[in-house]
Amino acid sequence: MKAAELRLGNFITIKHQTHNLIEIRQIFEDAVSAKGNRLGLGLDVVEPIPLTEEWLLKFGFDGKGRVFSKGDYGFDLGITPFFLQKLDSIELQKTIWVRTEVKHVHQLQNLYFSLTGEELKIK
Repeated sequence: MKAAELRLGNFITIKHQTHNLIEIRQIFEDAVSAKGNRLGLGLDVVEPIPLTEEWLLKFGFDGKGRVFSKGDYGFDLGITPFFLQKLDSIELQKTIWVRTEVKHVHQLQNLYFSLTGEELKIK
């Protein structure tokens, strides 16, 4: 992982530890610090969390088939790369598609913040 792709509040995990969720509190050039952890963790020992249906539901997206929505935004898990769509039920011609590959939880957190100005929180 690279420090430049991370933001405060992003969720990552320690390599080879399946139940060790880390919420980033500080970012350094080659390490991150987690909530409740006074020591930094080298970027070589942390890894991104794969984005799954379970994570979308944790973040408050409502699932209907393959499409998950939250407020004005929808996610189609059936498309690779994933698409985050600005939903507009009045005029479909004005639907805005943002095409970007989102494979990991921290990428969704960053994209959602960029589009809405709000943090994506676990429900």
